[in-house]
Amino acid sequence: MPVSDFQKKKLLHLFHTFFDTNKNGTIDKKDFDMALERVTAMRKMTSGDAKHKEVQENLAYVWEHLKQVADRDNDGTVSEQEWLKMWEEATGSQKQPPWVHRYQSFLFEAEDVSGDGKIDETEYVQAYTQFGLSADECRNAFKKLTASGEKEIDKKLFEQRFNEFVMSTDPSAAGNYLFGKAAY
Repeated sequence: MPVSDFQKKKLLHLFHTFFDTNKNGTIDKKDFDMALERVTAMRKMTSGDAKHKEVQENLAYVWEHLKQVADRDNDGTVSEQEWLKMWEEATGSQKQPPWVHRYQSFLFEAEDVSGDGKIDETEYVQAYTQFGLSADECRNAFKKLTASGEKEIDKKLFEQRFNEFVMSTDPSAAGNYLFGKAAY
């Protein structure tokens, strides 16, 4: 089942903002190395400590499994077209690619800077401004993301919102705002 134009906008935001870290138009191993550096700085980890090693292993897993599922031409990169094709297949089957759960855990832990198992507005804004989004847009997105009255996002709600982000064609679904963007 093809993804809608609205879903494409969201998925390309995810592609360009969080996966194509070096902004060369494709996703490759270097992007994951840069993501590790960014998260290491954001979470004030040191190379070699247990948490750093866990993040490094999670990102390596995500990259290898993303590459297996999406890199159709086996060139070691994932293009926009390959990315969208992967999500088209996932939304058609209502089943996310195997690497997604690991990526969700990585993102949640990266954003939960305090380590209390919840992401509050301050942590959310801090995380997404690291990826070049404006603080005002992030605050606005957080308000829409938590429109049901939540003050914080726990891991279960994060996973629900992630699923909404990917699967929903409804422009008013709260999950649309999971990745710091307030409008598409």
